[in-house]
Amino acid sequence: MQLDISQQKDFESKITAIARELASLIENANVPIFGIDRNGSINEWNRVISDLSGIAKSDLLGKRWIDQLVGIENRRPTEYMIDCVLRGDAVSNFELPIFTKNDKRIVLLLSAFPRRDVEKIINGAIFVAQDITELIEYRRNLEKMVQDRTRELNQALQKEKELVNMKSKFVSIASHEFRTPLTTITLAAEFIKKFRQDVSPTEIDQKLIQIEKQVAHMTHLLDDVLTIGKIEGEKIPVRLCRVDIRDFFRRLSQEIEQNTGGTHKIRLVYNLQFDTIESDEKLLRNIVINTLTNAIKFSSGAESIDVKLACDIEKFTLRVRDYGIGIPDVDMKQLFEPFYRGTNVRTIQGTGLGLSIVKKAVELLRGCVDVKSEVGKGTELIVTLPRVQE
Repeated sequence: MQLDISQQKDFESKITAIARELASLIENANVPIFGIDRNGSINEWNRVISDLSGIAKSDLLGKRWIDQLVGIENRRPTEYMIDCVLRGDAVSNFELPIFTKNDKRIVLLLSAFPRRDVEKIINGAIFVAQDITELIEYRRNLEKMVQDRTRELNQALQKEKELVNMKSKFVSIASHEFRTPLTTITLAAEFIKKFRQDVSPTEIDQKLIQIEKQVAHMTHLLDDVLTIGKIEGEKIPVRLCRVDIRDFFRRLSQEIEQNTGGTHKIRLVYNLQFDTIESDEKLLRNIVINTLTNAIKFSSGAESIDVKLACDIEKFTLRVRDYGIGIPDVDMKQLFEPFYRGTNVRTIQGTGLGLSIVKKAVELLRGCVDVKSEVGKGTELIVTLPRVQE
């Protein structure tokens, strides 16, 4: 019996040629291409994916690529993607992190297509990949830059709102705080102008003292506003120097006693392992002046305030204790906000800037401030600063 199989042989030759061309195309393509059979075992692995992964084709043929390259956290979605392809669905834009031979993590953007035999039965899948590791990193950096910029803009917007709020509060406070001294100055000046021929030099001196006192109060108010404005605008540089604790506080205490009319005695108590600290003398002066003048202002019924100074190898601690009206619990949370005044200060003059300046100055010196108070019994303010600024 004879059978003419010329056409079959011709067909097989064409199929073989097509297969060789396809294999050559896959091998020499300039993009990563690999293929698997229905069991997930690698049967195609071209030159580009070998270079990218550092793994030769001979080391992977017949092995499950998920077990070799895909991390545990990505195996479930990868297996689901493969199942979809083996059911006949093409998949595109599938991001998959894999690990190279030297454990470097790269990210591939996959497009997957089912492979069919001559009878159009799916017998595997072919994957065309693109290395998007740098793109992912760029995208991540870009997202971080956007987040950082958004945060900066929000902070700037918040600061702008705070400054607007501060300006509004300043107008309200200043209109009240300036009105009284200006009225006193005007009345004293008119009195001198009208009655200078009829009154004694002593009375004129008393009126001039009143004017000087009110001018000093207004100057102090403006100094506080300028200081808080510079601090909020981050325009105050920190200039460090060595400060002698005993000399600095002795001189400053005498100055404050004189400026407040000698109404209170400032009692200094030292507990010093070191006599000097490294700090900004101007900022430290702001802290001490505002703390001590506040203590004197809000303890009119007392005769003294206590100042305890301690310094060890790590920190310097300033404790200022008064025996005045104290601070209600309701005011404690807002105590350090600019222009905020306690609910029990009544007619006591002030701008509400003192403690705000103290807190900002302490933060510039990398320290912390705390307040303990009891209504009717007084207040203790504790400032802690590093002994040496790093």
